[in-house]
Amino acid sequence: MDGARPGDLWVVAVYLAGTVALGAYFLRRSRTPEGYTVASGSVPAWAVGLSVLGTFVSSISYVGYPGKAFTDNWAPLLFALTVPVVAVAAGRVFVPLYRRRGGVSAYELLEERFGYWARAYGSLSFQILQLGRVSVILYLVALVVAPMLHVDVPSVILVIGLLVTVYTLLGGIEGVIWTDVVQVIVMFAGAIGCLGLIWTKVPGGPVGIFQTAWAEQGKFALGELSLRWDGQTFLGVLVFGVLANLQNFGIDQNYVQRYHSAQSEAGARRAVFIAALPYVPVTALFLAIGTSLFVYYRVFPELLPASFTGDAVFPHFIRTTLPAGVAGLLAASILAAAMSTVSSSLNCMATVFVEDVWRRRRPTLEGWAHVRLLRTVTLISGMAGTGLGLLMLGNRSGLDLFWQISAVTGSGLLGLFLLAISKMRLRRAAVFIGTVTTVLFVLWGNFSRQIGVLPQAWCSYLDPLLVGALGTALLMAVTLAVNLWFRRPGFRKAD
Repeated sequence: MDGARPGDLWVVAVYLAGTVALGAYFLRRSRTPEGYTVASGSVPAWAVGLSVLGTFVSSISYVGYPGKAFTDNWAPLLFALTVPVVAVAAGRVFVPLYRRRGGVSAYELLEERFGYWARAYGSLSFQILQLGRVSVILYLVALVVAPMLHVDVPSVILVIGLLVTVYTLLGGIEGVIWTDVVQVIVMFAGAIGCLGLIWTKVPGGPVGIFQTAWAEQGKFALGELSLRWDGQTFLGVLVFGVLANLQNFGIDQNYVQRYHSAQSEAGARRAVFIAALPYVPVTALFLAIGTSLFVYYRVFPELLPASFTGDAVFPHFIRTTLPAGVAGLLAASILAAAMSTVSSSLNCMATVFVEDVWRRRRPTLEGWAHVRLLRTVTLISGMAGTGLGLLMLGNRSGLDLFWQISAVTGSGLLGLFLLAISKMRLRRAAVFIGTVTTVLFVLWGNFSRQIGVLPQAWCSYLDPLLVGALGTALLMAVTLAVNLWFRRPGFRKAD
């Protein structure tokens, strides 16, 4: 298809204008620090829950999950199955913990237990994870928008990065939450409509698609049933899912701020389950789209360019198959999903930096000066995330890349939090040694082959997801071992 279709352009423009206008509507409520970071605790539970779900189902899921199913298998469904299980722990443990403590930063607990170094490490890990997340989301959403507008992908990353940064400056966390609510409804309606359309175009409909895909060995597999260390196995994805979702619901600032945004503790707990329960069928929906596209382009191979990667297949189908206007609406919903998710990351990155770094040096920072600093950090974070997004071009799977970033940044942080909420008496030196050991292990596990400094026999061939899981276990094991070596009983409850 040559050039953009005016109907698609108008729909995208109107949708983007509406998203920015919705963010601007909450400008007055974001003029205080509490309004900008936690919406002054005024958001109903159902809206918080849909917002958390929208954060989960960003453009990483919307494009990455179909791409993963098209290229590989249904392993993300195994990841999704761990979400409701972890949500139970989050509702019973983490929500009351944060709501009753009152501090807006999730990492204050680390300082109380282990000293400021732990809080600084937690904040830095969060910042790195969110920068990676923002960059991958911008890259994936650009794959959709660029072909439709007949422009290059880097230009889209730059424009959308700038637009979402400005939008975040206007609405604060309340604007983010209510934008999430709108885009979740539009996004899911568009995905269901796309799946139905694919089924009508393939001979035999959904039954024929299932039979053809089933004949492809492993197309519905949830991971390889083996104990290999250098690939994504069933056990590896399962363990990673539990740990990654514990990190999401338990220690991720994006979720902690939403817990504080709810009107009550009970409302925050309800919001967790409102977000978690639909995630399994939603994941299955996106994977079904990817598998259906795999069969569709088997039947009509001439419709798919040979050079397209898994992540580019669904956007290609939207652009070339859906009628003008409808394609624009679906692409706009993906774009809105990316914008609201990125805006949440930018808002929380600013909150963490100001609370965990700046205000420790200047605790008297209040009022308008506080909000102005939050917005300045938001701007800087948006620029950095956009720049990194330009480096994502050409990746085979944005989903795999984001999973690797999560595994690298989250392993030590999750272990620290699990030790912090325990009742064990721990020497701070033991925790520090355990953390340093874990950081070195994770760096070795992920980058030893790329750096090329170590002999080949000393390099890691572990799968990145497994490195993250082992890192969490290693931090806790080393900490307890060193703690015992210091002759401090590791399993005696604190007085």
